[in-house]
Amino acid sequence: MEQQLSKDQNRSHETRIDGGSAPLSRRIKDISYDIEETILKDINNSEMFSIQVDESTDVAQLAVLLVIARYIKQNESEEGLLLCHPLTGRTTGADIFHTIDSYFAEKKIKWSECCGLSTDGGKSMSGCYSGLLARVKAVSPLIKWTHCCIHRQALASKPLPADLKDVLDDSCKVVNFIKSRHTNSRIFSLLCEDMGSLHKTLLLHTEVRWLSRGKVLTRLFELRHEVQMFFEDHPFRLSSKFNDHEWLQKLAYLSDVFLKLNNLNLTLQNSAVTIFQVNDKIESFVKKLEFWKTCIENNQPEIFEALHDFLSETDMNLSQGIKHQIVQHLNELKTAFAKYFPKCGKEDHWVMFPFSEIYFKSAVLSAREKEKLIELKTDSSLQAAFLEKNH
Repeated sequence: MEQQLSKDQNRSHETRIDGGSAPLSRRIKDISYDIEETILKDINNSEMFSIQVDESTDVAQLAVLLVIARYIKQNESEEGLLLCHPLTGRTTGADIFHTIDSYFAEKKIKWSECCGLSTDGGKSMSGCYSGLLARVKAVSPLIKWTHCCIHRQALASKPLPADLKDVLDDSCKVVNFIKSRHTNSRIFSLLCEDMGSLHKTLLLHTEVRWLSRGKVLTRLFELRHEVQMFFEDHPFRLSSKFNDHEWLQKLAYLSDVFLKLNNLNLTLQNSAVTIFQVNDKIESFVKKLEFWKTCIENNQPEIFEALHDFLSETDMNLSQGIKHQIVQHLNELKTAFAKYFPKCGKEDHWVMFPFSEIYFKSAVLSAREKEKLIELKTDSSLQAAFLEKNH
């Protein structure tokens, strides 16, 4: 009797989920509506807000537009997902702007209160004539545009000398050869299991996912013995690479350096990170690049863990050719980071140090704004609250 009752309850539950007017479906819609209304209310109550816009294509080839809003609530900065909308046609700047503008008009959000726009560096977004930025500036001339720091970091990480680029391409081909064939994938998994490996599968590389290069190369290097065993007596043209110690040295270096780039990328992915903290992290990374270059030139590869372990394991030293390629790559990374993250002046540092006389003098503000800043600087209660919060 209890079993029959349980079956009836399960059947009833499935009916509620699958039905077009199911209570569960209504609850999901109600929750979504309530979250949206809360964010809209907070945006309308805020004196100003900024938006971050991104357009991407998912695995089903559907272009999706995401708009995240940041606003002030109870004197604190908050953010939330404002809009997630499919783009069924083209994804030009005009299409993206029309979608956002229609939503703003429907929800009675004022463009004049939007003070900031953050996007990637694509022409459809940042184009000064027909891109999203140009169309937004037409309705909100005072808006400030920012190139997303995470996207800039991904672009700055792309330069690779030709030889190292060949190693990356060959690595992807090896992974694809094993992963794209079900039989190869199953055999490789069984081989890893028999050898007691920490992992049983390789990872696929995709340009859309910025962290994938580091993860793919790290996993491939960790499973290099298993891959070598898999290709034993195999006619695949790249099978000999895993017997080539110089090629493996390059793979180990790429694994290490992309892991460091991934770690930098992850430190930038935090809602509480400010532009000043981003600049500090980038400056620190650029100085590390110079330090790593010096270490390689002085035959101290221990700063790259996988490379150092491999050299110790094989009782080898870095050849002059590989050393030159690593130094060249580190120089190219330094140049790329300097291009995408130019050094900031001290004119905006008053935001971090509002009570400092030095940064007050260097602040680029209008006379009325400086007058307001003087009032803030001389408010002892605000100064006490500021010091307490920073401690």
